[in-house]
Amino acid sequence: MSKRGFKHRPDFFEKGYLGDAILGASDGIVTTFTIIAGVVGASLGSNVILILGFAKLIADAFSMGAANYLGSKSEHGIYDFRTKLELEHIENNPVGEKKEVKKIFAKKGFKGKTLDGIIKTVSARKKLWADIILKEDLGLINFETQPGKKAWVTFWAFIFAGLIPLL
Repeated sequence: MSKRGFKHRPDFFEKGYLGDAILGASDGIVTTFTIIAGVVGASLGSNVILILGFAKLIADAFSMGAANYLGSKSEHGIYDFRTKLELEHIENNPVGEKKEVKKIFAKKGFKGKTLDGIIKTVSARKKLWADIILKEDLGLINFETQPGKKAWVTFWAFIFAGLIPLL
């Protein structure tokens, strides 16, 4: 509970969707402005400008959302594959993998009994053990965002920002 008596719930921006909104909005406003400027420069009628502007807005928003979805799904797939591989390594070579985790935490400044306690705690939880190796040794992060939500955030941010120059 917070000071005000409300339980803290992570909001939209804390869950990793802010970057998707910024990506969609910035691309939406810039590319829509560019197409509108080009069509206006060609001295085409306002009906043509609106038709081209809306067609471009919908097509690009869909493209950006789909690309974000596919990219996010790929990141999840790589992480899942590497997790399975790391869990196999832990199963087949626990001594070597403990040494690997020990090096990771020793670099962070842990020593002696504290380091031994960390290794004992981590090695008792294989998924945690694998996650630590993936993050610290391979630089892979478990994205907890949902690819479908990322796609919709990008799509709608593109639409809303792209409407500004169009209108």
